[in-house]
Amino acid sequence: TGDTIRPGGIHLTEHAFDLFSLPERSWIVDVACGTGASVQWLREKNGFRVMGVDVSPRMLQTGRQRCSDLPLVCGNSLSLPIASGQVEAILAECSLSLMNDLEGTLKEFYRVLRPSGHLIVSDLYLRNPQAAHLFQNLPMDFCLKGAKSQSELFNIFKTQGFEILFWEDHTENLKQLTGQLIMTHGSIQGFWCKSLPDDIDTFELQTAVARAKPGYYLLVARKV
Repeated sequence: TGDTIRPGGIHLTEHAFDLFSLPERSWIVDVACGTGASVQWLREKNGFRVMGVDVSPRMLQTGRQRCSDLPLVCGNSLSLPIASGQVEAILAECSLSLMNDLEGTLKEFYRVLRPSGHLIVSDLYLRNPQAAHLFQNLPMDFCLKGAKSQSELFNIFKTQGFEILFWEDHTENLKQLTGQLIMTHGSIQGFWCKSLPDDIDTFELQTAVARAKPGYYLLVARKV
């Protein structure tokens, strides 16, 4: 999938930042930044001050090997190494569904954002949330286990002090990524077999995915 491991890649990141304007030199934090592809793009193409935070030292090291001066920090979403009220925007791409404590993560985002600061999220959601229970026995680091419906997401964001400014469905990007994975691994089941523990029934998983009808969204919210 290249330097980004998510539907839409940098093209979707670019689209997100086209939706609203930030002054040059705005400070942006990319939470769960992976190898820092978005960090590098935001810094080089837009002139923002950007920091990437991720829990994986290996991912961060891969990013530094690609670009040695990338500002990447090892940390987690519940305790960001940033003073309160300092950040103009937070970026969370294909990561919130992996968070063990979504409410706590959003509370931490609220803390570090400046008044009226923006939160940009792209992630999986369930178009049939009645099937969510089918994922409960899967490993916690499996993103569909943490995926929620649009209405659930809106309620959680609003409860944590965010106003939803924009929502857009990008399920087509998810389908394109799935096609890439099928081409690489021969089938989607081949991908699951290489990605999940041996004790996971991949046929049962495929059935659950089909019933849940996962989609992909882009959301822009503002701290209120």
